[in-house]
Formats: sequence, structure tokens, C-alpha cells
Amino acid sequence: MKKPVRPEALLKAIQACLGPKCSGTNGCGQRAPFTPAEESVVKPCGHRLRALLAEDNPVNQKVATRLLQKMGCRVDVAGNGREVLALLHRFSYDVIFMDVHMPEMDGLEAARTIRKRERNGSRLPIVAMTACAMAEDRERCIAAGMDGFI
Repeated sequence: MKKPVRPEALLKAIQACLGPKCSGTNGCGQRAPFTPAEESVVKPCGHRLRALLAEDNPVNQKVATRLLQKMGCRVDVAGNGREVLALLHRFSYDVIFMDVHMPEMDGLEAARTIRKRERNGSRLPIVAMTACAMAEDRERCIAAGMDGFI
């Protein structure tokens, strides 16, 4: 896998996690068809995707934030899993991009905690971000409750 992630791969992961309907913070529920050629993740309802980036490395934070912003996302950054949980308590997000290896609380533990707290059948898409590209790594992420893997 090449680093940093290619924009096309990132957009594909977002699309796979969000599914065919707008699951945005405004809850419009409108159909939101995407094609890989689209340059942004702004939905037909006009809602911009609000992403939470969980990453402890400052350089990776800047690269991923810039990439997501170029795609039209609003981005908040957390440095570890505990910060992710605190931000989720205060704000609504459309997707989380979660580094697997972080201090204090790693991405796997944070994902498991998020899944335990979800109610009413709602499921916040979580995309794992890791340099580990083995099948076992992907399986661990999926088992922890993550929806995508880049």
C-alpha cells in the first residue's frame, strides 16, 4: 500500500462506509449517489461531510486533514481514542477516520467503545487507517467494529 493514501482510495472508503443515503448530521435521508470521479463529498442535499480524524502523528494529521478538506469535508482532529470519545459526546460526525495505533486508547479500543454506546440502530461509519496491511490486521479492525480499512 502506498503512503499517503491516494484521494481515490480515500473517497472509495468514504463511499463504502456511508452507503447509498445521506447519513449527515442534518438527517435529510436523501439519496446520495457517488461516482469515483466526483471531486468532493458534498451531498445533493448540500450538506458537507463532517469527519473526525483520529491520528496521533502531527505530520499525518496535517496530510489527512488537508486531503479531506480538499474533498470538501469539515474536519476535527483527535490525538487519541479518549479524545475521540470526548468529541463524540459534544458533536455529531458523519464518519471517523481512526488510526489503529495511538497512545492512551488505541483505535481498536475506541471503536469497540463507540459500538457499545450506539443506540437506535444507528451506526457511525469508522474507517481504520493503518500502515499494517496484512489480512489479520484488517480482520482485527473489522472485529473491533470498523467499517472500512485504508
